[in-house]
Amino acid sequence: MACSALGRTADARAEQAAFEAAAARVPADWKVGNNPAPAVLDLARHMLEGELLWREGDRAGAFAALEAGARLEDEMVYDEPPGWMQPVRHAWGALLMADDRPVEAEQVYRDDPERHPDNGWSLLGLREALEAQGRTGEADQADAALTRAWFRAEVEPRSSCFCEPGAALP
Repeated sequence: MACSALGRTADARAEQAAFEAAAARVPADWKVGNNPAPAVLDLARHMLEGELLWREGDRAGAFAALEAGARLEDEMVYDEPPGWMQPVRHAWGALLMADDRPVEAEQVYRDDPERHPDNGWSLLGLREALEAQGRTGEADQADAALTRAWFRAEVEPRSSCFCEPGAALP
């Protein structure tokens, strides 16, 4: 995913092939925390494919892959820490925002707190989606929750996912 975020999609596809080769060797009965390892790897596969397709210009394919990944994430058994640390909805919402689709991004971010309550990354995305729609009152409410979520952070991220163009920290 790092190669993809840097725009190096050919390198990312090579890394994806290495991932697939390694994933194929994982026994079906292995676990990542409380979840079957193959299920966690399938979630990772969808997230990686979604980010890559977006970078390659296939927006419909990207969003379909990310939506499928989010559904797989929803099926994961609760675990702390989660078997897959990066919530798919953070990438899905950020890329919807980058594609100028704030209404859809808002819904993606509103769905995330069901699994990740008071998550600063989701709240950041929600605030941005509401601001993009001109809904300043609701954006201010999201901003207040965001301030509470990040009050001890040394640096506040600029996006819910570093996959969004220009989102990397300074």
